[in-house]
Amino acid sequence: MAATRTQRLAFTREEFGVQELAAAARKGRIFASIGEIDAAIRSGELRGEVVRAGTLYIHEAKDHSFKEVVEARGLRFFVPELFRGEKNCAIVVHSPFYAIDNGIVKIGEFQVVRQFPRTIGWYAVDPQTGVPMDIPLNGSDESARYLVRTNNAGIGTFVMNSNPDPVVSRHIRTGFYPEDSFRSVEIDVAQLRRD
Repeated sequence: MAATRTQRLAFTREEFGVQELAAAARKGRIFASIGEIDAAIRSGELRGEVVRAGTLYIHEAKDHSFKEVVEARGLRFFVPELFRGEKNCAIVVHSPFYAIDNGIVKIGEFQVVRQFPRTIGWYAVDPQTGVPMDIPLNGSDESARYLVRTNNAGIGTFVMNSNPDPVVSRHIRTGFYPEDSFRSVEIDVAQLRRD
C-alpha cells in the first residue's frame, strides 16, 4: 500500500537557508517541492508556518535575457548555453538535484518555466513545476497564486506561508536572502523507497 502524502511530508525541526538546504540534500535528505507544499497547504496538512520549499529558482532581472552567468546575493550560476538569450523565464530545480559549492550553484535535472511572471500579481501555476507562470488570473480564482518577486536577478528557493488566511496562504515569494532561515518540509525517503 502506497504511503499518503501526510506520511511522506514532515516538518524539519531545524531551519534552513538555501545553502544549508542544498548541503542537507547532499546528505540524502529530500525536501518538498513548491507544488507539494502548496498541495499540503490546500489539504490542511500544513498550517501556521512560513515554509522554504526545496524548489530552487534561477531567473534573470525583469526583461533581461539570460547571459553566461546569473549572480544574485552571493550566489552564481553558469547558464547552459541553450538558454542564453532567453528572456523572462526561470530555471527550476527540485531537491535534491542541486548543490552549492563556494557560492557556485550546480544543478542536475531541471525544468524551465518559459513564461515566468515579470511583476508581482495573481497567476496560473505551471502544472509540471508548481511555479507561477505569466498567465494573469483574478485573485478570486482558487487556482491563482500570488507571486511576490523582485525586479532583480534571483537565485533561491520559494517560500510559502501556510497561514490559515485563504488569501495569504496562496502567496509564493522569491527574493529572500540565501541565508534567511525558514523551516522546510522533508520527504520521508525511507517511506518513498518502500512504496
